[in-house]
Amino acid sequence: MIEIRIKRDSNSGIIGFRVSGHAFFADAGKDIVCAAVSVLTINTLNAIESFLPEDNIDVTVDKDHGFIEARISGDPSDGLGLLLDTFHLGVKSIEEKYGSSYVKVLEES
Repeated sequence: MIEIRIKRDSNSGIIGFRVSGHAFFADAGKDIVCAAVSVLTINTLNAIESFLPEDNIDVTVDKDHGFIEARISGDPSDGLGLLLDTFHLGVKSIEEKYGSSYVKVLEES
C-alpha cells in the first residue's frame, strides 16, 4: 500500500507531505495506481521548483526505502498552497477510486 501523510499547520494549510510504499495493484511496469501517485508527486515538486523558487521546501528522497518527503519552511505563498491542495485532491481521488488497500491518505497536524 502507498501511504501518503499530509502535514497541516494550525490554520489547516498543508506544510508538507510524505509518500511511501508501493501500491501492488499490478505487476511492476503495469501498476497504474503507483504510476498515478508517482506522477502527481513528482509533478507537484517540479512545479514548485520551476514556478515558485522563492518558497522554501526541503525534499528528501530515499529510493531504497521507497519514500519521498517534502517539508515547507516559512510561510507558503498562495501559489504553493494551491499546488499542495491540488496534490492532496489528486491523491484523495486515487484513494477513493482504487481503495485504501492500495492508497491511504492520512492527515497530521
